[in-house]
Amino acid sequence: MVKYIAHRQNKLTALDRLKNSFFGLELDIRSSSKNIVLDHDPFKKGLDFFKNLNLLKKFFLLIDVKSSGISIKICNILKRKNIKFLLLNLSHPELIEMINRGFAKNIFLRFSLYEKLDLSKKKLNQIKWVWVDFFESYKISSKEYSYLKKYKKKICLTSPDLVGLKEDSIRKYIKYLNNNKIKVDMVCVKQKNVKVWKKLYKY
Repeated sequence: MVKYIAHRQNKLTALDRLKNSFFGLELDIRSSSKNIVLDHDPFKKGLDFFKNLNLLKKFFLLIDVKSSGISIKICNILKRKNIKFLLLNLSHPELIEMINRGFAKNIFLRFSLYEKLDLSKKKLNQIKWVWVDFFESYKISSKEYSYLKKYKKKICLTSPDLVGLKEDSIRKYIKYLNNNKIKVDMVCVKQKNVKVWKKLYKY
């Protein structure tokens, strides 16, 4: 059964309520002076990520990494805390370093209208998760889906509302996925729209 991830929960509010509807949280983290903070935008004083780990233990974390050079530290600390997580948006050099250090199972590959993958490459094929971004009117095709499943990838889709589209677009996307028998493992969606997915997506 598909797992739902609550998009952009950097304020860490109402987590008990979220636990009833979501398997995990999507967070944005970046370096700020000597700290690592929760915030999507630069030059803002976000919450200290490591000081709030006790609040996050109950969730699976999808972490959008906004600063280079901090991924290894994040992985080492989260591993010690036994927190389940995946990292997103690593630069290519950092992604390769993570694979070389044995963290392939904790990182995403990106796939979208603008980013394609050659999964025959040995390094990339060690990564099990693929983040499929929704841009403009793009929908993952049946051919692309078959390609990802051929290489035994787990798939996380982003819901159209993450780029500002309305409920009607979500409904159309879900209908398309159902009609084409596209079964994914996770969906990242805004809190207010998770009910639409749970009602309509048959997987």
